[in-house]
Amino acid sequence: MKKIILTAVAVFAFSFANAQDSKSFGFAKGDTYASGSFSSTSSSLSGSNTVTSFAPSVGYFVTDAIALSAGFSTASNGNVKSTDFQVGGAYVFNAKNQFSTNVSLGLAFGSGTDGGDYKAMGLQLAYGVNYFVSSHFAVRADIAGLRYVSVTPNGGSAVSTTSIGLDMNNLSLGLVYKF
Repeated sequence: MKKIILTAVAVFAFSFANAQDSKSFGFAKGDTYASGSFSSTSSSLSGSNTVTSFAPSVGYFVTDAIALSAGFSTASNGNVKSTDFQVGGAYVFNAKNQFSTNVSLGLAFGSGTDGGDYKAMGLQLAYGVNYFVSSHFAVRADIAGLRYVSVTPNGGSAVSTTSIGLDMNNLSLGLVYKF
């Protein structure tokens, strides 16, 4: 009988101690995060078929589900190089969970070279997922759903394109660190 009571007390104590160490996954109001993504996008508009880019960003949750972000992006496609400054917002579904999804809207302004200099403006609506592997680190994937881009070469007129990319051609993978 003594062993049963001691075992029950030990199990209770272990359960209580384990509950104190529970991890807090997900996002909440006031959270700040840094993110970086690498993407490889297929493009029939450029000289080669693949555009690679790197895009670090920071964000802040103004509510439990809405985040504002700002970032920088650099892309390369052979001799074509571009840099962009981006601002945007996202609505995160199930933000406090280990796995969450989001819909984001972003605006980008940039410039680049393609044998001559040009300026660009873009608007993008994207769908994404976040999966927290610890209380501070998450893996992220975004798929650009709808994209509008206007490019103006120096001394030329603007050329605009609109694309819908619900396939894997517009996939961006990244990491998130929540402070």
